[in-house]
Amino acid sequence: MKDPKMTNPSSSAAIGPISLEASRERVAELLRLAPAAVADDAHLAKLGLKSLQLMQLINEWRRAGLIVDFRELAADPTIGAWWAYLHRAGAAANRPQRDAPHRCARPYWRQTNEAH
Repeated sequence: MKDPKMTNPSSSAAIGPISLEASRERVAELLRLAPAAVADDAHLAKLGLKSLQLMQLINEWRRAGLIVDFRELAADPTIGAWWAYLHRAGAAANRPQRDAPHRCARPYWRQTNEAH
């Protein structure tokens, strides 16, 4: 059964400890702006958000348990788009993860060097 908050994100919905307003406040803090100055559709790079600041946000969201990709966020740098993406990332984080079939117990270079 789908969580209605994940299919229709709203400003009152929260993903664990993350909310739309908390995300807006954090972005505003990084930009040194008032949260009201960061509209849902404001282009954050044009407001001055740098890639290193985006990485800070991504690391914070990852520590909160979300699966977040830099390229996805950089492609549409607005709070509204990020909020929709974070909802999808929150839903993905709640799904059981399978190990990738290509993972090795030891690094590949060790296996090939030991064979010779």
